[in-house]
Amino acid sequence: MYKRSFFITLLILFLFSNVFSQTSVEATSSVDKNKLKLGDSLIYTITVKRQGAGNFTPEVVPPSFNGFRVVGSYSQNSVAIINMAATVTTNMQYELIAIKSGEVIIDSAYVKFKDPSTGKIETIKTKPITVYVDSGRPKQSITQSPPTPTPEIEEDIKEIKMKLQFRFSDLIPYIIAIIVFILALIIAALFIFKKPTEPVIKYEDVDYKKEALKKLKATKEFLRKNDVKSYYTGVYEAVRYFISMHLKISLHELTTQEIIKKLKELNADKQMIDIINLFMFDCDVVKFADYKPSDKEIEDIYKRAEDIINNFV
Repeated sequence: MYKRSFFITLLILFLFSNVFSQTSVEATSSVDKNKLKLGDSLIYTITVKRQGAGNFTPEVVPPSFNGFRVVGSYSQNSVAIINMAATVTTNMQYELIAIKSGEVIIDSAYVKFKDPSTGKIETIKTKPITVYVDSGRPKQSITQSPPTPTPEIEEDIKEIKMKLQFRFSDLIPYIIAIIVFILALIIAALFIFKKPTEPVIKYEDVDYKKEALKKLKATKEFLRKNDVKSYYTGVYEAVRYFISMHLKISLHELTTQEIIKKLKELNADKQMIDIINLFMFDCDVVKFADYKPSDKEIEDIYKRAEDIINNFV
C-alpha cells in the first residue's frame, strides 16, 4: 500500500513539474464600496495571483488602514490548471469599520517574493484606494450576522504583472513538502481521532445581577469627568459581564457580532437578542467612531442597559 502511494505521488509530482514551468505574480486591491457613513463596514480585498512556483509563497503586507478599525480578516486560496499552466489565487479580506469622516485613503499593500532567476527579494505594490466617509449616523438593521468572505472580483485592469523564469531544481522544496504531507495523511487515516472535550468553566456563586448593576452605576463617574467614550465602554462591559455570568460562558474577548452569534447558537430569546444587538451597536458607534451622542441618548443608553440586566431570560 505504501509503495503504491509513494509511486503515485512521484508520478503526480512529475506531471506538476511541467505545470509549474513559469512564474508570474500579480497583485490587486479592491473594496466592496467606496462611499459609507461613520460606523459602517466595508470589505477590503488583496488578491494575489501566482502562476508557477518560486522558492516560497509571496508575503503579503497589508496597509495600515488609517481611519478604519479592523474587526475581522479572512483568507481563501484556489488553484486552477488550464493548458498545463497552474494559477494559485489568494484572496486576503479585511472587514473595516469607518472611524474617521471625510476622504480617507487606504494606502498600497505590498507583496514580497523571491525571484528564482536572481535569488533576490522583489516587492510589488497595489494602487491606493480612496473612500468617502459621511459623518452622519449609520443605519443599523435589527439582526446582524457575521460577514462572510466576498467572492473573488475579476478585474479587467491588471495593476502589476511580472513574469519570471526558473529552473526545475527550484521545485525540490515543494516536492519534499508534498511527499511529507501525503505520507502524513496516509498515517493519520489509520487512526481514529477523538475530539477533546472542552474544559468546564467554573463560575463563582455570586449575585451577578447585583454586581452588574453595581458596575453600571459606577459608569456615572465618567460622566462627571465628561469622558463619554469611557462611559459607553463601561455601560457595554456591565451588560457583557451580566450575560456572560447568566449564561455561564466567556464573552470577554468577543466582538459584538460574535456575541450575537453565540446568543443565537444558544437559542436565546429572539426579541432579547435584537434588543442586545441594537444596544451594543449604539455603544460601538460612540466607542470606535467620531459620533457624539446627545444628552438624551446618553441617558437612554443607561436605562437600556438597566432593562437588559433586569429582564434578560
